[in-house]
Amino acid sequence: MMSCSNWSFRKEVEELFLDAGWFPERHVSQDGLIALCEEDGCVLSEPAKAILESFGGLTIESHITNMSRPAVRYIKICPSGHPGGDAWVEYVKICIGSNFFCIGDCGEVFLIYDEFDRVFITFEFEDIWLVGIGFEDAMETLLIDKSRQKTWDTSAGDRIKDD
Repeated sequence: MMSCSNWSFRKEVEELFLDAGWFPERHVSQDGLIALCEEDGCVLSEPAKAILESFGGLTIESHITNMSRPAVRYIKICPSGHPGGDAWVEYVKICIGSNFFCIGDCGEVFLIYDEFDRVFITFEFEDIWLVGIGFEDAMETLLIDKSRQKTWDTSAGDRIKDD
């Protein structure tokens, strides 16, 4: 693990972020976008704000070659509000049992960060995948180790489906 500023990534993940234009002291104000999202009722935790300020605006290419599940080819870190509208917000809140904030997208899916430091990718009114506990863990899963993604059991609220 490499420790850079407030972030500890595996070397392979850090190299992907560096290739995307990130550097350890990077700080980009996201205040305007965050304010717009909060007006829509989004809940933004301090860790989510730190993620956006350090990585906001970057698009990171995934290096996963195993395509047995739907692939995440890139991650774009940007505050995106709640792209699915109010019904989608309530659906996701019920399914994961917490408030959350969309911190980016991965093409057809949205990257959400909840108040318990869990990171999910969601499909509109379909599967919700827990991809990590903490940002570093989630980035490792999405960018280099896809086998760790777990499908969230949307019928049960707070458990992982047996795959």
